[in-house]
Amino acid sequence: MNRYLPLSLTGVSLNVFAQICLKHGMRTIGHFGFTLENIVPVGMKVALNPYILTGIVCYVVSLAVWLMVLSRADVSYAYPLLSLGYVVAALAGKVIF
Repeated sequence: MNRYLPLSLTGVSLNVFAQICLKHGMRTIGHFGFTLENIVPVGMKVALNPYILTGIVCYVVSLAVWLMVLSRADVSYAYPLLSLGYVVAALAGKVIF
């Protein structure tokens, strides 16, 4: 099972990077209210923000990597590795933001 550790850590790392990108993108957009008037203007800001787009791409690639992990390793081995993402994301967020 240890031979799948690099692939698992790649998926977790991509997920963490996606979180950081999404947070940075939303910090550039700022606070907004959930109203009908905001759907189009805020939606356009979100859709065109390069950090958010990067985060979405990282999520998609992370999903593909994670599916590869699940096709090779037992879920009892792979799933606990996801918890590393929470710790790394929290530490990275503290350092970066």
